[in-house]
Amino acid sequence: MILNFKLAAVAELIAHAASCTQHSPIFADLADPTVKDGFKKPGDVDPKTVPARLLLVKDTGVYLMSSGTPGIPHKAGGEGQHVVYAEGLGPDADYDTIRDAVGGDDFVEGLPLPTVMEAVGLLPHLSHDEWFGIEINAFRIRMFCLEG
Repeated sequence: MILNFKLAAVAELIAHAASCTQHSPIFADLADPTVKDGFKKPGDVDPKTVPARLLLVKDTGVYLMSSGTPGIPHKAGGEGQHVVYAEGLGPDADYDTIRDAVGGDDFVEGLPLPTVMEAVGLLPHLSHDEWFGIEINAFRIRMFCLEG
């Protein structure tokens, strides 16, 4: 399945993540076999040691967000952070459409910022008809840019 995101909107997330000195940990950052139950608590992870990345999230829709803290405020003035939804997979998409695209379980996958930036090749100008594509399957995640 290929998820498509407006490149100009993704560029804003990239710029935010790159500008932050602290980043939110995700579940994978908490794994630690040396602590009880094998996982640290989020407050036990120094946000300055968490790498900059974009977060690919599946819960109410499928979207990208910056890992940087503080996050980008919600653009519509609502609660939460600004996110960029995959085309056709926003909060109003039906469950079956989302499940067919990325499966039924919620997840957060960290996309390392250097890898994202390489895939995007951030040019000084971005056309509004360019897309950031993420191909996702059970074995890999591949990122690339598409025109119109």
